[in-house]
Amino acid sequence: MEEEFEDLSLETCRKKFMEMRKNFQKTFSNADFLAKEETFNNLYDDVCISAVDGDVIAQDFLAYLNKKGWGDFLPVNVDQSMRWQILAAANGNGFAIEKLTIFLSFAIDKILCVEDIKEIAERNSIFQENYQYLLGRLLCEGIVDELNINAREMIKEQQSHVEANPKIMHVFDNAREEAIPRVLKFLRS
Repeated sequence: MEEEFEDLSLETCRKKFMEMRKNFQKTFSNADFLAKEETFNNLYDDVCISAVDGDVIAQDFLAYLNKKGWGDFLPVNVDQSMRWQILAAANGNGFAIEKLTIFLSFAIDKILCVEDIKEIAERNSIFQENYQYLLGRLLCEGIVDELNINAREMIKEQQSHVEANPKIMHVFDNAREEAIPRVLKFLRS
């Protein structure tokens, strides 16, 4: 039996993300005023279950929800948003990788500037068309390992309001730096 290939391309993941967002918003909007909290909690729980089960669209959607917050039901949490975004990208979500382009660009540039990049690119089938995706995914895998990002653990965390600040971003920046040698070692092996 042939293994099924899941299309994780930028366009497919973007389309699925937009569908999930639209359905989430529509279901929430259609809920009776007194049922808003219960409706949100049910919708959020369903997305969390899917994310833990490895659904990369749900992981990306949790990044979105945590970045924006949801009224009185979910506070903005930039730390959780980044972790969900990085996890979705590490699992191959092309849309998540695109959203992290600015964050990842410095590390990708460092990899592309190594002396043996031609050999690395040839050995790993890295081309102009796919380098952003491949290197972005590998870097995010390294960051997931470095920060021990785990979907099951994240959904257990108490929801709290966390704005973007240099201290939080420093943690992600350091993890990105630590991922670079890991990625190069992998690409050279």
